Amino acid sequence: MILELFLKNPTIRLAIWTVYSFFAVDPRTNVWFLVPSAYSPLSACLLYLLVVELGPLIMRKREPLELRIPMALYNFGATALNVYCFSEVNSRLMQDL
Repeated sequence: MILELFLKNPTIRLAIWTVYSFFAVDPRTNVWFLVPSAYSPLSACLLYLLVVELGPLIMRKREPLELRIPMALYNFGATALNVYCFSEVNSRLMQDL
């Protein structure tokens, strides 16, 4: 009965979720990037929001960069890598038949 009253209270449910998500960590994942605690992805999200909000303010009086050639090179490289990966997977699948 008392447990049901606790679980119906949203504040207590939030506290239980917070304790579980911040302190119930799988020890096998402690060495993974951004996984050991909930603070890592939370800080990454806050940093992203800060950049999204402050970026336009900082860049307001600056000229835009000319990225036509670097973007074309990047797109060509990504396309070439995808063609290579497709050909490798396709050849491996054809060998298994």
